[in-house]
Formats: sequence, structure tokens, C-alpha cells
Amino acid sequence: MTNGTIERKCMKGHKKAEGRCSPRCVRWYPRIQRATPDGHSRRRFDYLGGYPTKAAARAALHQALGRQGDNVAPDHPSKTSNTSVMVGPAQPTLNDLLDHWLAHLQANKAVRLRTVGRYRQLTEHHVRPYLGALPLSALSTLQVQRLYDQLAHHGRKDGKAGGLGSRTIRQLHLCLHQALSYAMKWHDLATNPAADAEPPALPAHTPAALTPQGAVASAVSEPRAADCRHENLPPPTE
Repeated sequence: MTNGTIERKCMKGHKKAEGRCSPRCVRWYPRIQRATPDGHSRRRFDYLGGYPTKAAARAALHQALGRQGDNVAPDHPSKTSNTSVMVGPAQPTLNDLLDHWLAHLQANKAVRLRTVGRYRQLTEHHVRPYLGALPLSALSTLQVQRLYDQLAHHGRKDGKAGGLGSRTIRQLHLCLHQALSYAMKWHDLATNPAADAEPPALPAHTPAALTPQGAVASAVSEPRAADCRHENLPPPTE
């Protein structure tokens, strides 16, 4: 039987006995114990990502353990009786697709469990609340684009003002694009709605302007040609 536990870690390295930790520096990591052939080897774990609260980590762990126990994507029992949501008369929603896609990745070990945990975290926070209930056939590129634009301005989940960073939205875009590519295989979706959506570009790295003090320091630290000859070193190139 697969076992799961939750590990507490302090990002600042405080020891638990010291009592110096605050919610800001503590992360909770759900993990699933790997099965060993003989059952007596050293225990090894697959981590499902980090969460700010123990309750969120416990929910992710229970969800992952439930899917591992079934070895297939869990359907919603309140919606169907003997038929799967994906093949029943009701049109599959984006939530249904994400459930089956994440379960497929986990069951086939296509990616590490930690990566699956990151995918689950991104979709749980930033996709399901906005687009999850939509039927796949009704999902459009414009809706995906509006989601990215909204998240860029006010998509934070920590209660602070502001939006998500460009890198996080691009990660979300890659995740959603991959999930919808499976919908084209499983549900004959004609096109991928995320294919033409444009996540924000990563900010260009601009070198800091050189101050007069910095220019003097740079000139002092640069080896002179005479010094290079004295040390048997090649002179600096222009």
C-alpha cells in the first residue's frame, strides 16, 4: 500500500525547537513513499511540491494518493454512476481534462511527481477558478488570452496587490498548452486554444548604469600593459 507523509521545512534554516519560525519561512512538502522490490530497502520519497500551509499540502497528498490507488483518473461520483465523465453524454470540461491529464502523467511516470505537483498547483490556483467549468468545445483562444492578461495584473494568491510574474505565467502557458494538446487526441478537439495565446515576455536584462565611482573602480582594477609585461601576462585586448 502506498504511504504518504508531509514534511515541514524552514526556508531560513531555523530549528523547530528554537521556535523562531513564522508562516513566511515555513513550507510544507507532501511526499509519497516509493515502492521497493523487497520491502526492506531504504525508504525513498517522491515530493509533490511545496505549499504554504499544511492543509494545502494535505489536500494535495490525499488527491495524489487517491489517483495512485485507482491508477486511473478519478471521476466525479456525484455526476456519473457507471460511466466516466470523459465519455458520458455531458461534454467534458477543462476541469475533467486536467484531472485525467495529471493522472495520466502520474500513472505513466512521464514526469517526476514533483513536476506533476507543480502542474497541479499552477492549474489549481490559476486555471480552474476561472476556466475550469467551461466545456472544452467552448474554450477559445480569447478566453485563454484574457486569463493571462488578468493574472498579469492581479493574479497573486498571497493577498498582496499586483499580478503574477512573467515567468510564472509562461510556465502556466506551457502547462495548459500541453494539457489541451491531449484534448486534441482524446476528445477530437479541432485546435488547441492555447496555441495562439501570448503569455507576457520575460523582462529583458538591462545592465546597471556605470556610475563615476564604478568607472574609477573599474579603471583601477583593470591590469595595465606594463603590469602584464612584468607578470609575463598578455596585455588586455581592446
